[in-house]
Amino acid sequence: MQAATQEKARNGFLAGTGPPELIVRIFQSCDSTRDLLALVSASRNTYCVWQAYAAPALWRVWRREIPYVQNALVAARMTHLVVDAERRGELPPKGISPAHLEGPEQPMLAELKAAFNLHRLSHALAEAFCQRDVVYPSGKYHLPGGMSNDTPLDTYNIDVDMSGKKHRMPPEPPDRVIQWMARVSQAVFRVLTVGAALAGTYWEPILVANAHPDPEVRLLTTEGAELEAKAWDFLLSFAAYDLEAPLEAQDALFAPLVEWFLADILGDQQGRKAMAARFEKGVGRAKLCLDRGEDENWPCPLATVIGIDGSSHADAHLVVWELMKMVWMVEQLRPWNSPEPAA
Repeated sequence: MQAATQEKARNGFLAGTGPPELIVRIFQSCDSTRDLLALVSASRNTYCVWQAYAAPALWRVWRREIPYVQNALVAARMTHLVVDAERRGELPPKGISPAHLEGPEQPMLAELKAAFNLHRLSHALAEAFCQRDVVYPSGKYHLPGGMSNDTPLDTYNIDVDMSGKKHRMPPEPPDRVIQWMARVSQAVFRVLTVGAALAGTYWEPILVANAHPDPEVRLLTTEGAELEAKAWDFLLSFAAYDLEAPLEAQDALFAPLVEWFLADILGDQQGRKAMAARFEKGVGRAKLCLDRGEDENWPCPLATVIGIDGSSHADAHLVVWELMKMVWMVEQLRPWNSPEPAA
């Protein structure tokens, strides 16, 4: 089939008679990157069109093929802003909303390459989690033979059989592992986006302290230094580090990011419907809601998503669950970033 397509392309429309704009539309209609590249190699003309319009062709195909590639693109753009500022010796931008980087404009090829590299990174992390001793943030852990162990606690991915032999368990049943890996990717992209968005906010006192005339304040730039009162007072003068800072000051720093985060989660209509269905049936994560417990003195602290009209109790649980995926991701990655203890 592929050979026949290439032969027709060499001698017909794609060989040189078709306008580039229409050929790009044909590129964009491909079902996969493999099909796209096969079509690109069909003739010299298609290859020339590809060289000129690779970005719009890839972007349309990847949006269908790569899970959460839009999140990967935003993460790539956010991290680029931070890296670029650090290279110039400047403070990364503060109070920026990732929503401003989701724009409808066509991504450049360099941005798509960066997004694809993040996709590969997240996929490699998901594969690594399946091979390491980790704790999955799941209230339901699946065991061999279709059995399941319902528990509200996190569960190690190690099972011991009757003979005492240990087996590493998959994070989900085989038919859901691909979905699980996609969710890992989404969590990775969100962690990178949030980290980049907050980099300027949390690095500001360090950069300012570096040029401060008081040596006690400059200790903030020394790793492991024991801080005196002046350094603590200086640090707490920044709203990001002051837990009692006025709400207006906190909103200026965090509101744009929070608004994007909520919109990103609640924009997933399929995810919202799935969580709502769990609450209607009283299964899965809905069973962990304190409102379903027997102790009336411990009501669920979640009501609805503040500031979001039409949000439900299930939506509030969905937001917290997505946030906890990110926390879990950071906790799993932290040991990999820690230096090896001295012998």
